[in-house]
Amino acid sequence: ERLTVLPVRVYGSTGGPGFSGAIGFRHSRASGFEEVGRITHGNGAFVDRSIVVGDTLFTVSEQGVKANGLRSFGLREWIEYPEVSS
Repeated sequence: ERLTVLPVRVYGSTGGPGFSGAIGFRHSRASGFEEVGRITHGNGAFVDRSIVVGDTLFTVSEQGVKANGLRSFGLREWIEYPEVSS
């Protein structure tokens, strides 16, 4: 059984984002693909990158970095980037 995490942006019927974030899929030859969780960063932020370190899934967006448990996708930590003044 393997895990694949894909950044996804799905638009709703009115043209606005229906979902923006990352979707995790477990897959195997025997059972195919199964969605196991979704991660969002709020306000429609697009998840740019994801990486697994140990038993933690990290996702990165323009708003910050989120750490979620690998099995349940439960939130472990959210670190928001500070606002940059011009």
